[in-house]
Amino acid sequence: MNSENLQPEPGGNYWSSVGIAAVIFGFAVFVISLISGYMQINSEPTGSFITGAMFGYLITCLVGAFAGMLAVWHYTREQEPFLKLGRGALIGLLAGGVLVVISGILNYIWRFIDPSYTDRIMQAMIDNVDAMQNIPDDVKQQQIDAIAQQFQNADSFTGTLKQMPYGLPLYGILNLLTGMIGVKLFGRDEAEDQSAVV
Repeated sequence: MNSENLQPEPGGNYWSSVGIAAVIFGFAVFVISLISGYMQINSEPTGSFITGAMFGYLITCLVGAFAGMLAVWHYTREQEPFLKLGRGALIGLLAGGVLVVISGILNYIWRFIDPSYTDRIMQAMIDNVDAMQNIPDDVKQQQIDAIAQQFQNADSFTGTLKQMPYGLPLYGILNLLTGMIGVKLFGRDEAEDQSAVV
């Protein structure tokens, strides 16, 4: 049997792999951020710098970072097993970018389901800053103003679009790295494969 017939065509289309990984992890990031947001809303202000929202943000970053790895895994199974680091990095970068867009759209849609969500989470964060005992009042006010600025126009589609560029570099770089890791974990070395056939 000719081994060439068993190998997928090189340079296959990676958009389906990017899309699948971005949808799965975009939804996961949205759900985790929503859960952490409601935890923040329903908890008493502690005056601590470590809040439910901050903890949730760290978890969403960690979870969202694996979209690139999943995209590369899917690509090596469905398109071509021989993958270079550069292509793995590109697939990961694109998966991270699309993930941000999907989670941003889901966040925007959620505003119609719970219109008071944005105001309540903003108020919960302000109340937490207000409960801090060890910082001067002027520093508190600066932090409160920064929170209010962060949530300004968050309910509008324009506000959602303005927030997306903050997530693009973070998730793009994280998934670029996990995409390269995915190449090492799931890709096959073409030179070694050919020597095994010979």
